[in-house]
Amino acid sequence: MRNAGFSMKRRWTSAVPVALLLVLAPLGVALLTSAKGAGSARDYFTDTILVDQNGRSHRFYSDLIAGRVVIMNIIFTGCRSSCPIIMGRLVELQDLLGPTRSDVSILSISVDPVLDTPQALHAYADSLQAKQGWYFLTGKKDAVDTVLGRLGNRSSTPEDHNDVIVVGNDASGSWIKLTAIATTEDIARAVAEVASKPTNNGTTN
Repeated sequence: MRNAGFSMKRRWTSAVPVALLLVLAPLGVALLTSAKGAGSARDYFTDTILVDQNGRSHRFYSDLIAGRVVIMNIIFTGCRSSCPIIMGRLVELQDLLGPTRSDVSILSISVDPVLDTPQALHAYADSLQAKQGWYFLTGKKDAVDTVLGRLGNRSSTPEDHNDVIVVGNDASGSWIKLTAIATTEDIARAVAEVASKPTNNGTTN
């Protein structure tokens, strides 16, 4: 992250509302301290292969998370309840970030990989007018289940999927989980919060 490019820190200086946080700690034991480094983060998130809306394959940690500020959420294109609300807020967030949106990756992972093919996700991304840096991810069911399990999703049906929004900075090992009621501004504050943390080598993003 380039400090000069991330004006969100100045625009959102208040802390993320505690009521909206599930946890302010890292996602798992493997990420308990940033000193453990990339190896532990890779072990936790795994390098499971997922496919984006353009048909490109990615190693989940190494290609999409490593060294980045990321926002992750769980979706399926047929969702008519929480997904449209959350996705609308992420659309607003990309607009809010403006030129700094290139510093933040959004990873929306489908819980319905059978129906949510890359083609279906491409159409869905187009319907949202999603900008560069937003990845809509699918893959083989066992691969998707592995990744979703790391985000705490244990649902047996798409309709019961977890609505968590995970915001993190892999370079510093800083992670925040937000509930589905988080507003666009809450997500922006979380992004600014993790982006401001020192990296593992002691520097600030």
